[in-house]
Amino acid sequence: MTAEVLLATSIDFAFSQMEDRILVRCLDQAGGSHHLWLTRRLTRAFLQQFGSLLAVTAPAGGVTDAQRQAMVLFEHLDALNDQAALARDREASALTSGAVPVVPGQSVPVPAVPPPPVPDPATDPETAPVPAEPTVTPAADTVLMTRIDVTPQEGRFDLRLFGGESRAVMLPLTRGDAHRLLAVLLRTAAQGEWGLDDEVGWVSDGTRLMQGRDVATVRRH
Repeated sequence: MTAEVLLATSIDFAFSQMEDRILVRCLDQAGGSHHLWLTRRLTRAFLQQFGSLLAVTAPAGGVTDAQRQAMVLFEHLDALNDQAALARDREASALTSGAVPVVPGQSVPVPAVPPPPVPDPATDPETAPVPAEPTVTPAADTVLMTRIDVTPQEGRFDLRLFGGESRAVMLPLTRGDAHRLLAVLLRTAAQGEWGLDDEVGWVSDGTRLMQGRDVATVRRH
């Protein structure tokens, strides 16, 4: 039986300590939510192949493999910086939404400085209890993801997630989206201590270079 393909508009990941799996949550155009479990084995295979696909399809001609790896790393960092800049802009907008406009010739009102807060034992880092792991709650119809397909298109990728015979979710990704998805998935896998940090070589090499470590002696073969 051919699975019906649902078009998703967003995707996120959450690690479940209880299941030792990643919960993948997709929202479709109608607002419906679709949940799939992602195992370490499939995550590892996807990271390896998707990382290689991003490098192979990078818009660069007549360059060596090493140069291509460097170019896709810079593209990756640019995509993450764009996301960080967007988050900073939103935060700045929220902080300044109640600002008083400055009118020439008028004094600017200065708000009163509130008294220092009284320490709360429940929130004081010296005395607060260690928070429990956040609970990841899957939907009742969550299925095990069995396959991931990525189809390169002109300037984008079509990501398809399959769960059994009854569910398939497609998410179109720009190259920037693809880099951000890769980064979030790596971070989520790290929360589970899955040991997948080195599966995308150009990402791990870039991290080590920024940390001033010798790439040649650290990379896992």
